[in-house]
Amino acid sequence: MTKALLAWIVQSCGRELELLPLTEMKGGAAGDMAVFTSEDFLAEPLPGPGMDCIADIRLRPELASCGAHLVTFSDSSDSADFTARNIRVAGSAAAFEIVGIGLIGRVRLNGMADRGAVLPAIAAAAAALTAGVPFAIMMDALNSFPASAYLG
Repeated sequence: MTKALLAWIVQSCGRELELLPLTEMKGGAAGDMAVFTSEDFLAEPLPGPGMDCIADIRLRPELASCGAHLVTFSDSSDSADFTARNIRVAGSAAAFEIVGIGLIGRVRLNGMADRGAVLPAIAAAAAALTAGVPFAIMMDALNSFPASAYLG
């Protein structure tokens, strides 16, 4: 789901994005980006020096020595760079606040009444912001993400 959310955000600002499977990264190069969620298998190659590495904060110990620019996200830890706070699931939506690096915004994932949708959304938001997508565009995109893209 993180990939679908990130593609939607990037498309919303008129950009294109190609995400390679982690097994095809081959260590990466400066300017490349890797996104690791807690479900990802941390096999070699790890991100290389100069890469942006967006990772679940629980993976920080494993990724700390790889030399990449590490940006963390979490749905529970305030020590992450980007955190989902005040998570609520009601009706047919999950809602939460994105807090990070001087930014705060409210997200409502319509059609996804599942707390499990929050972590992929915060991962996609952290990756998009790190890639230079403006905060307002990222927020609009997350709030307009069609559930059919996730469910279908």
